[in-house]
Amino acid sequence: MKFETFHAGDWRQRYRYKSFEPVSVNREWIWEGRDVFRQILTLRTEVEQAVLGLGKRTPNARQVLNLLYRTPLISASDIEKGLHVSVPTANALIRDLTRLGILVETTGQQRWRTYAFDRYLALFVS
Repeated sequence: MKFETFHAGDWRQRYRYKSFEPVSVNREWIWEGRDVFRQILTLRTEVEQAVLGLGKRTPNARQVLNLLYRTPLISASDIEKGLHVSVPTANALIRDLTRLGILVETTGQQRWRTYAFDRYLALFVS
């Protein structure tokens, strides 16, 4: 079911006021939510496994992943501020996550680049 067709209830005119009467829970939305949640768990497992091969950067990379689940569009300065690391460390983490296919550069610029956690975002768009 698409968001545009979702129907939560109706406004009913009562004497001098209007009240909202919700419809019963839409089961189709519940099933879609469960499927998306399972896909998120699968993605999380795959990405965690990929990050384990980064050696000494693994702890910072895992923190970046946690940051990405909160804000899937990110820049080097966001990582720098969120993890309290230096600019070269933030750029190295981005380079590693891009090489692993976790992040995708979205701006096409040389400076002020923004990266997206595409596989995560795609779960909510479909």
